[in-house]
Amino acid sequence: MSRPLKNVYGAALRAISALLWALGMGMPQLCAANLSFLLPRYILLCSALSVFFGVLSLRKKLLGWAVFVFFISQAAMFLFGAGFLHDSVAVVQILALAFSKVSPALALYSNVLCVQLAVYLSLLAYVVSTPDCDSFSPFFIFLLLLTEVSVLGIQQYALYMLPVLPALALHYAFSHSYEKVSEVHTPRTLTPLALPIALVFCLLALLIAPEEGTVHPKMAEAAQNIKNYIDDHLFFTEERARYTLASDGWMPMGNSQLGGKVSPNDHKVMRVETSETAYLRGTVLDTYTGGAWYDSIGDTRRGWEAAHNKSLRAKLFEMDYPLLSAQEEKQLTVTMLTGSASTVFVPQRMRALSLGENMVGYFNDSTEIFITRNLQPNDTYAVRYLPMKATDAGMAMLVKANAYAPDPQYAQMRELYTRLPSHIQKEIFDIAALATRGCTTPWEKAVALRDYLKTHYDYSLDVQTPPQSVDFAAWFLLAEKKGYCTYFATAMTVLCRIAGLPARYIEGYVARPDGSGIATVTGKNAHAWTEVYLNGVGWITFDATAAVDEPDRSNENTPPQSGFQTPTPPPPQSQPPTPTPEPPVQDEQTPTPEPENEPPEATPTPEPEQTPPPADSEPPLPWLLLLLLIALILLLAWRIRSTHPMLRAQKASTDTQAFLILWYASLLCMGILRCAPLPAETPLQFAARAERTLGMHMTEAAETVSSIRYGRHSVRKEMSDSMKDIYQALEERLNLWQKLRLSVKRALRFR
Repeated sequence: MSRPLKNVYGAALRAISALLWALGMGMPQLCAANLSFLLPRYILLCSALSVFFGVLSLRKKLLGWAVFVFFISQAAMFLFGAGFLHDSVAVVQILALAFSKVSPALALYSNVLCVQLAVYLSLLAYVVSTPDCDSFSPFFIFLLLLTEVSVLGIQQYALYMLPVLPALALHYAFSHSYEKVSEVHTPRTLTPLALPIALVFCLLALLIAPEEGTVHPKMAEAAQNIKNYIDDHLFFTEERARYTLASDGWMPMGNSQLGGKVSPNDHKVMRVETSETAYLRGTVLDTYTGGAWYDSIGDTRRGWEAAHNKSLRAKLFEMDYPLLSAQEEKQLTVTMLTGSASTVFVPQRMRALSLGENMVGYFNDSTEIFITRNLQPNDTYAVRYLPMKATDAGMAMLVKANAYAPDPQYAQMRELYTRLPSHIQKEIFDIAALATRGCTTPWEKAVALRDYLKTHYDYSLDVQTPPQSVDFAAWFLLAEKKGYCTYFATAMTVLCRIAGLPARYIEGYVARPDGSGIATVTGKNAHAWTEVYLNGVGWITFDATAAVDEPDRSNENTPPQSGFQTPTPPPPQSQPPTPTPEPPVQDEQTPTPEPENEPPEATPTPEPEQTPPPADSEPPLPWLLLLLLIALILLLAWRIRSTHPMLRAQKASTDTQAFLILWYASLLCMGILRCAPLPAETPLQFAARAERTLGMHMTEAAETVSSIRYGRHSVRKEMSDSMKDIYQALEERLNLWQKLRLSVKRALRFR
C-alpha cells in the first residue's frame, strides 16, 4: 500500500473512532436531559465534524491553522455578544440552572446545547483517537462515563454508550499499529478483525447484562452515597429549613409579627455537654421593620471546609478577634435528641467546628451555619469557642484593652448594623439618652442599656397582642412594659442602634448545665438576645431579658497571659467619636400607646455552672483530598519510572527501536544542557555542533539515524549499546534539578 493511501486509510480509521467516541459520550447526556428528540441532529453533526477533522488531518498544519482561525474569529465575535464562544458561556449558565432544578432552561436552549455538545465532544474524541494518545486516557474517560451513569441514576440510557466499546478496541488496534518513537513511526499490520471482535464483545455484554430494573442493593447504595457526596459538596442549591422561634411556640403571630401570648413547648431538643451557660446561636437577623426582624445578607452559601472560603470564614467568624486577649478557649458537644431545621447551633465566637457523620457544613454572610439536610436525632457535633458573653469574667478589662486597637471591620459593622426605620419616635430616643446618660464609652453604654431594661421592665408571658399599626419596640417600652425574650432583645437592639452601637438580633437556645456538666435543652430554653460589636473585640453577647439573672463577673480581673497587655490610652483626638442619639425628622407622628401597669411574674433563678470542660476535639482531616493527592503522586511516580529511556529500551522489540528511544532521550538531555538541535540542521550537522559544545562523540550515532530515516536500515546491537553509553554520559552531566525537570518532561510527553 502506497504512503498516500496509508495516510487516507489512517485518517478514515481515526475519523470512525472519533465518531464512535462522540456518539458514546454525547447520546446518554441528551437522553438524560430529556432531549432525545435531538439525537438525529446530534449524530449528523458529529458525523460531519469527524469527516471534517479526518480530511484536515491529512494536512496537520492545515488542521492546526483551521482550529486557530476558528477560535480567534469566535473570540472577536464574543466581544460583540455573539458567536460560538458566546453560546458556550450561555450553555454554562443553562447547566447551572439545570443543576438548580430549573429544567425548562434545557428545553428552551436545546438547539444551542446540541451544537455545543457536538463540537466539544467531537474535538475531544478526535484528540483521544490519535494513535499517539496513551491507552490510559480513553479508559479513564470510559470509567468516568460509567460513574456518571451510576451516580445520576440514568442506567436506562447506558445502551447509548455502546459505541464507546468498539471505539476502545479500534483505538487499541490503531495505536498498536505504530511503534511510537518520537516522530518516527514504523508501520505494523493493523488486524482486520479488530472491529468484528469489538462487536462480538458488545453482543456478549448485552447478553450477560441484567434486565432493566434489576438493582444490586450494595452497588445502588454506593452509587447513591457518591451522588449525595457530590451534591452536598458541589451542588447544594436545595431550599433549606431555617430555624425560627416559631418552631418552639415563641412567635404565636408568625415570623412576620413579634409578640403575643405564647405557649412554649417542652419537647427535648438537644443534649449539650458544657462547663458553662452557653448561648447557641441559630438565626442572625440584621434588619428591623417595626414589627419583626429579617435577614437581608444571608442568601449566600459557602462551604465550611472549602479552602477558597478560609479567609472569608476567618473574617466573618472573627477568628483573630479579640485583637488582645487573655481568655481561655472552651468547648462543648451537642447531640440532637429530635429532628430540627438545617441550622447548626453554635456559640458566637467559634474557633473550630467538628461535624458528625454525613453532616456537610455551609455558612452564609450573616454568620449562620447549616448543613445540607435537616438535623436528625443522634446527630452530634463538637465546637471549640471563646466565651464572649458580657457577663464573663474579665470582659470589661478585655474591652478596655482593645478600645484603641486599629479595627478594620468596625466602620463596616457600624454602617450595616445601626440602621433603623424612619418611623422610630422621639420617646424611644429619649429612653436611649436617659439610659446612657453619663456613659463615656461604647461598653458603658451597652451595659447601661441592658441594665436599664432589666430593672425597668418585667418578664411576663401574659401579654396583650401588640397592634400592628404601632412599632413593636415602642409598644413594649412605652405601653406594655412587660414581655418575654423577643421583647427585650428587640428593645435592646433598637436602643443600641440609637446610641450608635452596632447591634444585631439573635435567636437560638440557652444551654444551662447541671452539676454533671450536662444541659438537656427543651423548647422552653429557646431564646432571643442581642450581640453588640465593640472595637477590637468584635461581637459580644448581651442578654437584656429580665428573667435571666446571671452573675456579672465582667469586672473581675483575669490572669495575664502571652499577648495581653494593659492598654495605654492614646491622645484624646485619636479616640473614635461617640455618637449622640438624635431622633429622626418625622413626617407623621407615630401614636404613642397608653401605658398599662400589670404586676410582674416570678421567674426561676438559673442553676450555677460548676463542671469541667470536655475533652478537646479537632475537625476531621479531609481524607478524601489526601487520598486523591497520594494517588496523583503515585501515578506521576509510576509514569516517571515507566517512561525512563533505559527501561523502555530494554523492553524494545528490536535494536532499531531501542536505538531510537535512546537517541530522542539524548536529544531531551542535550536540550536541557542548552544544546538542542535546530530545525534546519541535519543529524550530522547537529552532531558536529554537539561535539564542539559538549565534547561528546555523536557522529556515528548521527550517521545511524540518517541511515534509519533515509535508508530504512536496521541497527546492530553494538550500535544500540553504544547509544546507551552516550545517554548515560549525558544524564550524568545533569544536576538534581535538571534531572527532575527531565523526568517530569518525559512523564508528560505522549509522543
